[in-house]
Amino acid sequence: MVPFTYGVDGRVFEVREAFQKMRQPKKAVPPEITALTGITNEMIAGQSIDPVEVAEFVSGAVLVQA
Repeated sequence: MVPFTYGVDGRVFEVREAFQKMRQPKKAVPPEITALTGITNEMIAGQSIDPVEVAEFVSGAVLVQA
């Protein structure tokens, strides 16, 4: 997630520090995905995303685009 401030006309004025976390999926990362993204099974082993951290990060947002 990347927070930013923007004007009424849609112009972006500021881009702030992104929220970046990984989560271990139920299935292994296929080799073609590792080749495309560089993300390996070892990188995501045991990783999770804390919903409280996400809620805190977006708490001040006016708009969240999924």
